[in-house]
Parts: sequence; structure tokens; C-alpha cells
Amino acid sequence: MLQKLSGITAKICFLLAVLCVITLYYKVQEIGMEHPVSASFLASAFFFVFIGIVFTVINNADIPSFDVTETSIPVTIQCAEFSMRRSHTIVGIKSQN
Repeated sequence: MLQKLSGITAKICFLLAVLCVITLYYKVQEIGMEHPVSASFLASAFFFVFIGIVFTVINNADIPSFDVTETSIPVTIQCAEFSMRRSHTIVGIKSQN
């Protein structure tokens, strides 16, 4: 479900990027490229393109299902005991626990 939503959001972002570029074209004709509004539309187009790419990657990811059903095979986890010797070095002073 969330992957489908990511795909829809990606398409919306690409559409908004195209709209920003079209608006940028007309604003450059009207007020010039040095105006802050032109820079804002350029930054918005950049943002929407790369957010669209991120959402497309999320949409295309192969995420396994994490549903727990009664037919799932029980998993046993075995823990092995082990002893660990820790040593910490702080500013040239070595202490062992």
C-alpha cells in the first residue's frame, strides 16, 4: 500500500517539477533570471525532481511482506554464552575490566 502511494507521490512530484520549469520560463521572460522568484522556481523544480527520484526508488524496492500468519514456520534462536574481555583506552590511560 505504501509503495503504491510512493509511486503516486513520485508522479505528482515530477508533474510539479514540470510546472515549476514552465512557470520559470515565463517568469524569466517577464522579470529576468536574477530575480528571487526565478531562483525560487528553479530551486523548487530541483527539489521536486529529486524527491520524485527518491519516491520512485521506494516504489520499485522489493520489500518482503512482514505479515505474521499462523502458517509461518516458527524460528528458534540459539544464544551461545561467551566471555568478552573489554579494554578501554582513554587519553593514554589503559584500563581493563
